[in-house]
Amino acid sequence: MSDEPTTRPEPTAYDLAVSIAQHMTGPARWTASKRETMDDNGKRYAELTRVEDGAELGVTVGGYQSEGRVTFRAHWPKYKDGQSYTPRKEGYLHITCSAARDPGKLARDIERRLLAEYDPAYRKALDEVRASDAAAGTAWRTAERIAQAIGAALPRPESHNRPRNGAAVPLHGGPPNICSLKVHPPYDDDAACVSIDVQGLDEQTALEVLALIARSQPST
Repeated sequence: MSDEPTTRPEPTAYDLAVSIAQHMTGPARWTASKRETMDDNGKRYAELTRVEDGAELGVTVGGYQSEGRVTFRAHWPKYKDGQSYTPRKEGYLHITCSAARDPGKLARDIERRLLAEYDPAYRKALDEVRASDAAAGTAWRTAERIAQAIGAALPRPESHNRPRNGAAVPLHGGPPNICSLKVHPPYDDDAACVSIDVQGLDEQTALEVLALIARSQPST
């Protein structure tokens, strides 16, 4: 029999995530999943996801100067267009623990050391993402109605000109005097706002347009 000490193989991120998910407390259920991407050492990442609201923790095992350690990193919700929300100060919330630690104790570490700060920040981020998605949807639907009314075109879904979340929706074509037409997402409870750059009008048409704009302004 060899006298050399035996070492336990380093657990995979997914195996750890599966075990930890079973020990997370609270009414919300957590699930584990693998990611197709790999880290610099050829190991797959894993994720712990809270089913109730989509809160997500990245799980990695080992890595540079982290041998035998597991890192849990807070992830943030995504906008409808796929871009991620990035908080100003909580963007890199994470903890590291011994990968050999009991999964139940790792679950307690996550709840005590990470979720206590992550949960309120995530709820705030999720509210902001949902509000931004709703505003972007309002701007897009407004742009659709305007485009149909004047014969203009919206950006195609696959176009690089399609606006990112929170940006104005540009319309192209329509009357030749319109050089720029954009629909901006609403803020708070306001309606979507339309900006128009019109050039080449004769005096009479310009006066009619300006009179119409003047009549549409709220009285003070």
